[in-house]
Amino acid sequence: MIVVNAGDPIGLGSSHRRTSRTMHFERYNPDAEARRLGLDHLPYPLNFADLVSALRVHYPAELADSGVRGRVLLSLDLDASGAVTRARAVEPPDLPPGMVITAVLEEPDGRRREFAPARGAHPALKRAAEEAAQVLRFSPAVRAGEAVPFSDYRITVGLSPPEPAS
Repeated sequence: MIVVNAGDPIGLGSSHRRTSRTMHFERYNPDAEARRLGLDHLPYPLNFADLVSALRVHYPAELADSGVRGRVLLSLDLDASGAVTRARAVEPPDLPPGMVITAVLEEPDGRRREFAPARGAHPALKRAAEEAAQVLRFSPAVRAGEAVPFSDYRITVGLSPPEPAS
């Protein structure tokens, strides 16, 4: 499972409304986010398949027998060409007591999956996610027609133990 979000620290979209104790988030709008950041275009990941393969390769061997799995929230810094210059695992911000956030991922076939944002992953999974993210390439962020570096691109990646050989 891969959930992509650019520039949103809680990973659910930048506009929301609150009714009683429930907060409803609208669909993430990348064009509105680009305008908010003063950009013509946000970076866009170009090679997800390479990331999925890299996550399999980098899954920590010491965890394979225990079946540890988890999601890791990464903050990526990109250069003007769209290459990852830094990847670091981060924790989502703390929420007020009693507030729970559930993200909804809409699949291309229309199915919807709900999950809590990544929090408290095993340290070895965090290191593996940071290493695997180096393979990602993005279309560049563009400001006034020029490619520019982009900081703090947020992406959540899931790591699972490799399937046993058959």
